[in-house]
Amino acid sequence: MASLSDCGPLAFKACNEAEAPFCDYLEKQFRKPVPLSGPVITETPTSTLDQKLDKCLSGFNKGSVVYFRGAGLALERAGLPFLAALKLRTGNNLVDDVLPEGFMDRVKGRGIVEGGWVQQQLILSHPSIGCFLTLARSCSITEALVNDFRIVIVPLSGAQIVSARLMAGDLNVGVEVERRDEDGWFTK
Repeated sequence: MASLSDCGPLAFKACNEAEAPFCDYLEKQFRKPVPLSGPVITETPTSTLDQKLDKCLSGFNKGSVVYFRGAGLALERAGLPFLAALKLRTGNNLVDDVLPEGFMDRVKGRGIVEGGWVQQQLILSHPSIGCFLTLARSCSITEALVNDFRIVIVPLSGAQIVSARLMAGDLNVGVEVERRDEDGWFTK
């Protein structure tokens, strides 16, 4: 609070279209200008999507694939085609080590699972992608907003929860998956 009180303007990587009420609030509370830089949207990559992924995704109808990153694998039960990009923990270098036994057999033909880095911007712009399930990290939300599909937000903590409430509640550009009241966990 001392830093906020003693500083000059309060500058943020934000935009009026999304965060105006919050920025106006800060401006009034601290009686300081709040200049906004706007979201940092990287240019569309000039490279092409990995051939293996492009071939897999092209086998599905337009807008039918759910893409998700870093979330649980409950989509197995939904029966929808999906692409899961999992961030593997240190010590796990194989996707099979982190998946439930028999998972890949059960989703064969409709599920693609990638471990490690993926070309997210190119994946999100692929015509087969119809839904993006995200934890609401700021870069992922920004990349999602420039594409035309549904956004499902599964926030885990801190800024992700604030971002989810803004996107799903105030801006109505996505749907937040609710947690159970008793323990804060998500149900299947």
